[in-house]
Formats: sequence, structure tokens, C-alpha cells
Amino acid sequence: EHGSWSVGPYNPHIVIVDEKKADEDYLKEVQDLTGATYIATGGEPATITMEYFSHALREKLATLPEKPPLIVLALVDYDPFGWTLRETFIADLVNFGLPRPTAVINLAVPKNYDPEQIPYLKTDLTKSKKKVPPGMLRKWLKLTGGIDGQPYGLSVDDLWEDTVHVQALILEAGKPYFLVPT
Repeated sequence: EHGSWSVGPYNPHIVIVDEKKADEDYLKEVQDLTGATYIATGGEPATITMEYFSHALREKLATLPEKPPLIVLALVDYDPFGWTLRETFIADLVNFGLPRPTAVINLAVPKNYDPEQIPYLKTDLTKSKKKVPPGMLRKWLKLTGGIDGQPYGLSVDDLWEDTVHVQALILEAGKPYFLVPT
């Protein structure tokens, strides 16, 4: 699967990674607002996509007078597969010559969803269509706590139902790192 991406014009060191290609129009709006870089991976991004993306990002970062820290804002499913995708993405950045991100901020986490909606949105990961290997689920559950200590996940698609809220989350998370304020 080839992802789509765009290196940000004035805050390129802020990288928004989204696992859904369907969100690209929203990501373009966020880029217009913030000058950040985005990549919509469409699942696990192809190696060639990551190579081209990393090369373009490295070139843009080299033009900046300051050397700002690389920051990743992740919009991935709140489940073991989403978190694995995020970790693979970060490893690919490093493998293709970028520094390890100074901060990785997950935006699709329970606190960022409407608490009244979570009971209706959560997925029981032990019964999910995407069969989660038990060891992978245990590790993720230990890292994240799931939802209230239970093996439940959330889809990033549900977070995107309120695009204004997602934009606000990105602006808030990126605020300490933007070179050019938004």
C-alpha cells in the first residue's frame, strides 16, 4: 500500500501520521493551518513510500536555520495494530536517516474521545475481526491499560467524526513545538 504525504512548508518537523488514507483531505486542511508535515499511510506504509517521504523530509529539515526536534503526532487506532504501525513508522524514519523523534504523542487515546460515547465505540479486542495475537494484546494492555484496564480498543475513524476536535487536538499537542505559531 502506498501512502500519501506532504512535507510541511513552515513546521515540517511536526509529522502527523494517520493510518487511514481516507483522512487525507482533513490532513491537508491541518497542514494549511499549521505548516506541519503529514503522511496518510493506508495501513503499513510501503518501504518505497517511507524512503521517498523520509528523503523529502530530511531535505526540508536541512533548510531550516534552527534544528528543531522531530515530533510525531499519531492518529492510529487505539489497539495493538495501530500502535505497531506507529512503532514501525518511527523505526522507518530512523532507518532512512532521520533522528529518533523527541516526542511521540498519540492523539487517538480514550481521554480524547467523548466519554459518553466510549461504551458505544469501544471494540472488545479479544473478539475482534482482526485477530490480535494474545501476547501482542497482553503487551499493549500492559503499556496502555486499554479502557479501564480491559482489552478494549477504539478506532481513529470515530475520533475523526469531529474534525474540529481533531484539529484542536493537533494544535494543542503541537503548540510547544511549532516554530511558526499557529
